[in-house]
Amino acid sequence: MTYGIHKLILLILACSMTIGLSVHGMEQEQITCLRPDNVTAVSDTQTMLNYLWQIPQELRHAIFLLFLESSLSYNFTCFQVLEGHTDTVQSVAYSPDGNTVLTGSEDRTARLWDVTRGKQLHILTGHTGCVFSVAYSPDGNTVLTGSGDCTACLWDVTTGKQLHILKGHRDIVTSVAYSPDGTTILTGSLDKTACLWEVTTGKQLHILKGHTILVTSVAYSSDGTTVLTGSGDKTACLWDATTGQQLHILEGHTDCVFSVAYSPDGKTILTG
Repeated sequence: MTYGIHKLILLILACSMTIGLSVHGMEQEQITCLRPDNVTAVSDTQTMLNYLWQIPQELRHAIFLLFLESSLSYNFTCFQVLEGHTDTVQSVAYSPDGNTVLTGSEDRTARLWDVTRGKQLHILTGHTGCVFSVAYSPDGNTVLTGSGDCTACLWDVTTGKQLHILKGHRDIVTSVAYSPDGTTILTGSLDKTACLWEVTTGKQLHILKGHTILVTSVAYSSDGTTVLTGSGDKTACLWDATTGQQLHILEGHTDCVFSVAYSPDGKTILTG
């Protein structure tokens, strides 16, 4: 069910009428209600968001939760709790066949789990920093981890054995991805670069230079011919996956680009 702009405004109005809302014993805050004639004047999302951000943070948070609860029609049930990490879990991934999952944590480990039983299969130890990003190979036989120790590591899923340590970045590895054919790897880092690597040898193929601030996210096109990077410099960049050459700088954002993705046919790109 999709809510229109005016329905969301009415939701804000209803919540705003709760004068003296107190959260966790905090002092009452005066809440300014929107007049009905103001509502009719609201014609776009930006104006509504300006109103939304003027109300107290606690009420704003409650409104978002109500909106999400009203908009989502899914009924989710937690059927397995995967316990074992000793610190915050930063990243997760499903295997291609859906039988196992991979988790990365600030406890400096990644872990492989059986989905059906919730059983821990392997603890992948070797990183000396937080594991910020994880990924499965397309065939599900290997997994990839990116860490705060400036490295990425390749692991065997069956044995949990470390296959390669990918060294070359000079800062935290924030994002990792496999090529569609599983022969190369892409990593992004706080050192402002992305790197392409060969899976079988762990050899660095190309350093993608061009961003002026950290690289936050990386992705491969569906045919593996190009790669995409998002950055804190407010741009995304398109690169040739074979040569490492920069093809396009995608400008238009006014803040950090945290996430990037290709359409399934590879013809369009989404950045956020």
